[in-house]
Amino acid sequence: MSVGAAARRLARGLGLHGPTALVIPVPVADRLVRRDARARGLGAHITVLHPFIDARKLADATDVALAECFAAAEPFDFVLQDVERFPSVVYLAPDPADPFVALTHAVVERWPERLPYEGRFDSVVPHLTVAYGSAVPAGLSAALPLQAEAREVWLMRKALRRWWRMRVYPLGHGTASAAAPR
Repeated sequence: MSVGAAARRLARGLGLHGPTALVIPVPVADRLVRRDARARGLGAHITVLHPFIDARKLADATDVALAECFAAAEPFDFVLQDVERFPSVVYLAPDPADPFVALTHAVVERWPERLPYEGRFDSVVPHLTVAYGSAVPAGLSAALPLQAEAREVWLMRKALRRWWRMRVYPLGHGTASAAAPR
């Protein structure tokens, strides 16, 4: 391996660059999410935008713009009660879904080159993934409904095969805060 390739690999491993995502944590549903997902630092969540900006390209101006974007949106409550499927994913659909879609559109309006899931899908479908494959986990329906709340958006970064919380953006007020190590 060349020195340049080794340096790039090390930089990726240390999280100096790599994928980021904007997510709304849903801790009340953590027990429904696969343990391996939680072990990789990404518990129950609903994605606002993935992928976002490569970690090495994040700047103070990005942080300020995200804080302003999310401060303009009010916190909201939602319910998780409907089990749905994509071809290879079992998920919970939040009700209402519109506030999640509005947050995604607000971010995309500010960063139009950052399309959800790189533009692979025609519409935004807010969802909380609980399993991969087509089998519904045993006991899932019995654990529903769940009352939840969206109060903040997390900026996550993937490094060392794990997701790390970088920033927390409150909805409706305040400024971003650096995340405590988890």
